[in-house]
Amino acid sequence: MSVRAVDLHGNLAVDYGASVSFNSTDMFARLPAPGPLSQGTRDVAVALAKAPAGSISVTDRALSGSTGQITVEPGDVVTFALQGTVTATAGAPADVTVVAYDGFANTATAFRGAVTFNSTDAKSDLPAVYTFTPADAGQHGFQVTFKTAGAQGLTVASGVPSGSMSFTVAAAGAVSCAVSQFPATAPAGSQVPLRVTVYDLFDNVSTGFAGVVQLTSSDARAQLSPASAFDPSSDRGSRVYSARLLSAGPQMVTAAESTNTFSCQATVTIDVGRAQFVITLPVDVNAGADATGTVTVKDGFDNVITDYAGAVTFTSSDSLATRPADVTFDGTQGGSVTIRARFISLGVQSLTAAQIGDVTITGSATTNVHGFVYTDPAAGGKVRLVLNAASSTPAAVQLDLVAGNGLVAAYGAGFNLPLAGDRAVAGTPLLVEPAAVAGVTNFALGIAPKAVAAALPTSGPAAGTLLTGVSQKASGAGAKTTDTTLTVGAVMYSVRLELASNATTGTIFDGNALPVGYRAAVRDRLGKDVAEMADFAIGQLAVR
Repeated sequence: MSVRAVDLHGNLAVDYGASVSFNSTDMFARLPAPGPLSQGTRDVAVALAKAPAGSISVTDRALSGSTGQITVEPGDVVTFALQGTVTATAGAPADVTVVAYDGFANTATAFRGAVTFNSTDAKSDLPAVYTFTPADAGQHGFQVTFKTAGAQGLTVASGVPSGSMSFTVAAAGAVSCAVSQFPATAPAGSQVPLRVTVYDLFDNVSTGFAGVVQLTSSDARAQLSPASAFDPSSDRGSRVYSARLLSAGPQMVTAAESTNTFSCQATVTIDVGRAQFVITLPVDVNAGADATGTVTVKDGFDNVITDYAGAVTFTSSDSLATRPADVTFDGTQGGSVTIRARFISLGVQSLTAAQIGDVTITGSATTNVHGFVYTDPAAGGKVRLVLNAASSTPAAVQLDLVAGNGLVAAYGAGFNLPLAGDRAVAGTPLLVEPAAVAGVTNFALGIAPKAVAAALPTSGPAAGTLLTGVSQKASGAGAKTTDTTLTVGAVMYSVRLELASNATTGTIFDGNALPVGYRAAVRDRLGKDVAEMADFAIGQLAVR
């Protein structure tokens, strides 16, 4: 550049030799040092850097001059800048502008090179290789889609020149979940934790999720955390729940978003707890009849311990009961066996099982035992039907027909007594002859064949009627040709009845309300009644 000093008429002022200094509107301009003009002129080298234009001024203490605006063309590209918002959402396109710059931060409008992109996000969708055109004037807009949440970088390059930009990528909305921190096994009844984490489409933890998650389980008895909403500020896409599972075996817990957008599961094997025995018995059972039940080994949460091994013994509140034999579990019975017991004593009776060697492992059940109850008749009567307590139980009763006051000499006796309800069956034997008792005069029934008979038909016109009778023999071996005066209290004969296995509660007969068909008599040798039906005192036999 040539600097000239001129007069008012534009003539070169050859006598001007003052020192001048240089300034520019371009702060990056390279300017000469101050110095004098020689014969009114000076040639200097000047370089402008900032496009698109700049000016240079020359001044001394009194005079000044300027070049006016000089057009500055950008230089070759030496770097790239990426411009755009620094936040992005996974899966959503983010806009970014690539600007080519020369060494003086001018947009390199003449750049026609090809650029390529790289990212720290290996899953990202990046623009293809692009070649700048004159229309770009050194800058071009692109879209990049990040898929991995967190801090991610984007780099653009064209050979050596390059540029980069950092982004903070947020996870997208939740579309799936996973259960973690859930044990593979747990004891029945224990409280176990589980963590539910929600993810976006790109497997990022969806930290902004604020939906509601509810737990369900294949264990119908499970106790689960209630449905609850995620709090983005504290949960950050992951929340801990709990489950208390009671049923043994593999159990599944499912976590589901409340609108059923997504769900996830995990499985745990629930182990049974400490053993105890559960006994089942019929609610009601008849005395002397088999009571069939089961002994099952369970834990405190009603899970059957199928592989239990141990020996079990039984006790009962009924001292007369026939208890089940000891049972040995060997792990092959599936935790349950069938047992049988016979109860004798009436009322509520219990059966208790205990492990041999550890009586703390136990269990019991009760049943209501039903059986015969005979009530003797009120005092009086020439003939009385009374209970032989020594020979009777609730399962089998023996009733003695005995002589009362006022009975004169007799030869034989008998009665027909209808029994109600199929509650009793014939005992073995049905009729019992009296034993000889010193000082007691009784019928002399002789030797076989004897005039002794008893029956309880189950069909025919006499079905359900107890038919009994005895007589002395008029002829033959052991014959007795005269009547016998019986001692008061002497047993003429006894009848035995057994409780029917399917007997229901109720009255079998009642001496105060004897049914049609009842007959009774004591006769002398000539067949005359010496005691009629009204002379018989009959009690009440019932199943209670």
